[in-house]
Amino acid sequence: MLSLIIALFVLIGGIVLTASVPPVSRDALTHHLAIPKLFITYGGIVELPDIPFSYYPMNLDLLYLAALSFGNDIAPKYIHLIFALLTAGLTYHYLKPRMGAVFGTLGALLWLSTPIVVRLASEVYVDLGVAFFGFASIYMLLRWIDSGFKIRFLIWSGIWCGLALGTKYNALVILAILSLMVPYLRSKLDKGEEFLRQRQREGTKTDQPTDSVTVLPRASLRSVFFATVCFVGVALVVFSPWMIRNTVLKQNPIYPMFNRVFNTEDSSGRAWSRTSTMVQDTSGTMAVRHMVFKESLGYMSLIPLRIFFEGRDDNPRYFDGKLNPFLLVFSFVGFLPLGALPTKIRTEQRIWCCFSILFILIVIFTAPVRIRYLVPALPAIVVLSMIGIYRLWAYIEKISGSGLRWQFKIIWSVAVVMMLVYNANYFIDRYQNISPWGYISGVTTRDEYISKRLPEYALIKYVNENLPSDSVLLGLFLGQRMYYFDREILFNEGLLLKAVIESNRDHDIYKYLHKEGITHVILRVDLFLDWESRNMNSSNINKLQNFLDNNLRKIKEIKGFSLYALQR
Repeated sequence: MLSLIIALFVLIGGIVLTASVPPVSRDALTHHLAIPKLFITYGGIVELPDIPFSYYPMNLDLLYLAALSFGNDIAPKYIHLIFALLTAGLTYHYLKPRMGAVFGTLGALLWLSTPIVVRLASEVYVDLGVAFFGFASIYMLLRWIDSGFKIRFLIWSGIWCGLALGTKYNALVILAILSLMVPYLRSKLDKGEEFLRQRQREGTKTDQPTDSVTVLPRASLRSVFFATVCFVGVALVVFSPWMIRNTVLKQNPIYPMFNRVFNTEDSSGRAWSRTSTMVQDTSGTMAVRHMVFKESLGYMSLIPLRIFFEGRDDNPRYFDGKLNPFLLVFSFVGFLPLGALPTKIRTEQRIWCCFSILFILIVIFTAPVRIRYLVPALPAIVVLSMIGIYRLWAYIEKISGSGLRWQFKIIWSVAVVMMLVYNANYFIDRYQNISPWGYISGVTTRDEYISKRLPEYALIKYVNENLPSDSVLLGLFLGQRMYYFDREILFNEGLLLKAVIESNRDHDIYKYLHKEGITHVILRVDLFLDWESRNMNSSNINKLQNFLDNNLRKIKEIKGFSLYALQR
C-alpha cells in the first residue's frame, strides 16, 4: 500500500513538472487558449463568426480565460490536471468500498498513469473535464440504483452530464447512452425483498433493515418515463446557456454540428481554413483508412481492440494517442468464470461494460479515431480492469495448496507490475521529450523553449514587435496556431484561391485581399508551394506569381516561414 501511495505522489509531481512549461500543443494554440485570449482582447464573450469552434461549449475554457486574465497561460494546464486528479479520487472512492483501499489506490494510480491521461494532464485540452463529469454522472446513476431510485441521485447524475455537455460536444454521446440506460435500469432493477436480502448476505449495507423492507412492485411505465425525463431535462437545463447562445446567434443550439438540419441557409462569416488541416480532420475516418492507409475492412473492424495496442502520439494513422494493452486484457479477465462475484459488482460491471463499448463504437463510427476522443470511456475501462484484477486475486486466494497459490500470486503481481511499468516507460519518455527542468530552473528562457518546438514562433515574435497594431494578417499553412499572435490574423487559404480564380490579373488579387482588410501575408513556404502546384493550373500559377512579385513585399523570412506586406 505504501509503495502505491509513493508511486502515486511521484507521478503527480512528475506531471506537475511537465505541465509547468509554456503551452505548445496544437489545440491550445488554435482553440482552448486562443479563443479566451480573443475574448479578453474584445472585452467579453463576443461572437467570432470567422472561427466555427468559437461556438463550441466552453465550461473549461472559461476557467482558462480567468487564468489568462491574470497573464498566466501555464495555469490552464494545472486546471486541466485537477480534473485528472478528481477522476483519480472518484475512482478510489468508487473502488474502496467494493474491493478495499489497496485496490482503490491501484485503480487511481492506473487511471492517472495511463499514457493518454499523462499526456492530456500536462496540456491545455478539455477532455479530462469531460471524463470526470461523465464518470461522476455514471457514478451518481449507480448511487440512484443503490438507494432504491431516490430522485436526488438521478438529479445529480443529470447535473454532471449537463456539465460534460457544456464542456465538449462529444458528451452528447454520454447523454445518448445514459438516456437509454436510465429507463432500462429503472424498469429492470427494482429493489425487492429478495434482492436486498441477497445484498445483506454478501455484506453490503442497505438503507434500512431487511425486516422492514417491503417488496416493491415492478416499475410502472409512468415511473420509467418520469425518471428518463428528469435525467434528460436536468442535463439539458445545465447545458442550456450554450444552446441558447448558439440558437440566438446561429439558429442552431449545437452549432456547427448538424447545421444543415437546423439552419441550411447559414453562410455568415468567412470560411475558416480547412486546406491545411484536411488530412488531420479526415485521417481517422473509415473511408480514408481504407483508401489512404490501405487497411482492409477486416482490419478496420478490429479498431476497437487495436486502439489499446497500436496507439502513438502525434500520428493520426495510429490514433494520435496511447493506451495500455493491459486495460483490455484485465477487462476480459473480469468476465471469466473465476468464482462468484457479488451481485452489486456484477451488475455494475455490466453497466460499465455497456457504457464503454457503446461509447467507443459510436465515436469510432462518427468521428476521426483519436484516443483523446475516447477518454470519457476510459474511467469505465479502468474500473473494468480493476474488477478483473480483483477477481483474479480473489480466485487465487481460494486455491488450495500454499505452493501453487504463491506461484499464481507471483504471476499476478508480475502482470500488475508490468502494467504499471508500461505506463512508467511512457511517462519517462514524455518527461525527456518535454524537458521541463531547463525552463523551470531558468536555464532556458520562455522564448527559447517555445521557438525550439514552434519553428514559426520567431517570426510571430517579429510580427508582434514590428507590425502596426491595426495590421490584419492572412495566415497560410500555419496550422491555425493563433495564440501567440498579438495582431489580428485570418487563416484562410480558400480566400487566396478564390481571389486568384476570380481575378483577371495580378492587381485584381491585391484589390480582392485589400477589400477584405488584409495588410500582410504570413506563410510556410514549402507547404504554400505544394498547395499552389496541386490546386492551380498554369494560368492561375502565373497570375499568382505576378501578384507575389508585384504586390507583395517580403519583410522577413525565418526557418522557412515568410512575412509579406501588401503593396500597390
